Amino acid sequence: MRRALGIMAALLALALLGIVPAGAQTGEQVELGSAQGEPQTFGRDAGYFIWTDGDTFHVRWRAGARVRSFGGDITTDGEIRDLKRADLDPGDVIRRGSSTIVWSARTRGGYEGFSFELSRSADWVRFRLLIDGRLARSDEIHLGRGRARAVSNPFVLRLREASRPDDWSRGLAGRPRFYSDRPGYYVWQDRDGFHVHWTMGGTSRRASGLITTDGRFFDVDAVRFEPHEDAMASDARLIAWETVTAEGIDGVRFRVGGSRLTFTLLIDGALASAGRVYLGARGDSPPRNPFTVSR
Repeated sequence: MRRALGIMAALLALALLGIVPAGAQTGEQVELGSAQGEPQTFGRDAGYFIWTDGDTFHVRWRAGARVRSFGGDITTDGEIRDLKRADLDPGDVIRRGSSTIVWSARTRGGYEGFSFELSRSADWVRFRLLIDGRLARSDEIHLGRGRARAVSNPFVLRLREASRPDDWSRGLAGRPRFYSDRPGYYVWQDRDGFHVHWTMGGTSRRASGLITTDGRFFDVDAVRFEPHEDAMASDARLIAWETVTAEGIDGVRFRVGGSRLTFTLLIDGALASAGRVYLGARGDSPPRNPFTVSR
């Protein structure tokens, strides 16, 4: 049990460092149009100002007459690019992962912040904004040219009119015809539920992964795990595992009551290439890893 909990903690930490599944988009959703255009005036209001200008996203904050601390994090299902500081002091901290920005700053008076771009594959970006260590109120968050208020904090800015998940629902039906012939992961659905199996082609490798849902997992089982070498941990919305696998086949089986699943599949601690993931009877590969399916 101790090892299983350690695996879950490690995989969650990995997700925070740049592997961000769709299940991470907690918070009310906001359409992109409400954040378009730089505010015509900032006035003297303290708080956050967020807007988009073409492909660029801008985050600024103002403290007013007294020193205040600003911090938070931004995550996306795409890739963050071209992060640029804007009038930040040398002591302010800002860090960028492949899909995460984290910052901490102390400010008085004028405006500070940063700008960034997102890859075209991104469907959403999530903001969690702090002022003096607390979640900023909705009236302290101003969006776009019209300075619309955020409906909540955290909130998710939807980049398209409708989400564009990798919809593999039909392609998941049935076990791949060449099951176990190729090293990698096999993912499919049948009347017994969802299955994720893996084999490493005779070479001992460490297979680990994370599955999240917007619903609830049940009937979660490990398949052919070695009791003293392999481990799995799960709760209502997360399944995590780690095994050492060579010629044999290990796996997990589950049922789910949600509408979305996100899979993050690793080999020796690194993301498995999408070409090593086989879906459904045809054995098609997803466009990327992590990937999301809906049903």
